[in-house]
Amino acid sequence: MLTWMLGRRIPYYVDGAQAATARSMHVDPARLPALPLSRRERGESFLSFTHVSMRDAGEILGAGFEETAAAIASRAIEITRHGKGNGVSREAVNALASTIAFTGEAAVFANRNAVSLYYELKRGGVARLHGGWSRRALADLGLVSPVGHPTADQLRERSGELASSD
Repeated sequence: MLTWMLGRRIPYYVDGAQAATARSMHVDPARLPALPLSRRERGESFLSFTHVSMRDAGEILGAGFEETAAAIASRAIEITRHGKGNGVSREAVNALASTIAFTGEAAVFANRNAVSLYYELKRGGVARLHGGWSRRALADLGLVSPVGHPTADQLRERSGELASSD
C-alpha cells in the first residue's frame, strides 16, 4: 500500500512540512474508490483467500490446535504449505464448521462451564463427529447456532438485507 501511495496510485497528504513516511502519510477515505462487497460485484479477479492457516482454521471451528488438526484429518482435508506454516481450504473448513461444534463454542453460546458441559454431553450420549459434537444435535439442545459461523459474504448479505428493509 505504501508503494501505491508513493507512486500516487492512492492519493495521500502529509501534515505540515514533515517528510512522507509511513507514519506521516494520511489517506482521505472519501477519495478512495469503493470496493465491491458482494461476490457478484467483485467478480473472479478480486483477491480472495482460498486457504487459511491452521490457526485461522481453529478460529473458524472454535477449537484448539489439536482438536482442529484431528477434525481436519478425520475429514481427510488436504493440508498444504501456507505462508510460514500449513493451511487448508477455507471452503472445506467452513463446510466442516457447518456440521460440527466444539465444547468451547457450546459453553460460550449457552453461558455454561465447558468442562461440566463436556461431561454432561458425554453422559447424555450426544453424537460425536470428527472430534467434536454433531452441530445439529447441539443445536437441538439449544447449545449452538444451527448454521455455524457465518462467512464474510453472508454477513454482508445480511447487512444489505437489513439496510434494504429499512
